[in-house]
Amino acid sequence: DSMFEPESSPVVAKPLLPEAPLRMGFSFLNDNVVLKAETANGTPIRLELDTGANVGLLRSDVAAEMGLDPFGDEQITGHGSLVDVGYVPVQGLRLVDIFDSTSSFELPAWPAAVLGEGSTLESSMAENNVAGLLGNFVLNWFVVKLDYRRRVMTLYPHGAFDPAKELAPGYYSIPVVRDSMPWCRVQVDGAIKGGAYFNTGAQYFFSLHAWAIDAADLVYKVTSLNSTVTIGASSLSGNIQPGQDIAAQAGAA
Repeated sequence: DSMFEPESSPVVAKPLLPEAPLRMGFSFLNDNVVLKAETANGTPIRLELDTGANVGLLRSDVAAEMGLDPFGDEQITGHGSLVDVGYVPVQGLRLVDIFDSTSSFELPAWPAAVLGEGSTLESSMAENNVAGLLGNFVLNWFVVKLDYRRRVMTLYPHGAFDPAKELAPGYYSIPVVRDSMPWCRVQVDGAIKGGAYFNTGAQYFFSLHAWAIDAADLVYKVTSLNSTVTIGASSLSGNIQPGQDIAAQAGAA
């Protein structure tokens, strides 16, 4: 019934879920899923679906417009950075189909962290007209199917999802571990082995930590560099091509 510890965020009621699947059209922003939504007073907003976030987020100005007053003071982390947040209970927010504005669904109440004014991520979201993030608590409520080609998200109540019926023939079933975030086991170039998070909020299709490459004693050619905005600050990452341009550490120049 509660998403977080009582002293750090508001308690939300156990959600009442529909019995039939819900289908919502979405858009993309830098390959990230963006959902159209309306606040309880009818104000249209946009939210990113971020399965790599176990905390929902709202910009401070959006929370203020919704009449929500953050309470508590806690540090949360994202991509290695820390930021101070307060918490609010979000109620009455509706997801709206981008292809059919008459089709909508009211989300169960969910707790959200409110970013402090002036944070790097808040500025970036404001520039892209994104009000906040829906975290992976959505995966607690539904079986979620994302059809990237058709840009349709389907939310199935637990027990109502039949893989044989809902997925095309030849689909793959991969065991997923649910810790704070969902992840599965991966292997890269036969040497890098470990877990990888399912993160719809990630900028790239697949990311490797530098320490994992070092631990496998591999060297990759960096083809280009990119800057990324995270919760606390911007960061620098390099593009590599697994399966290509690799060499044993001992033989590298």
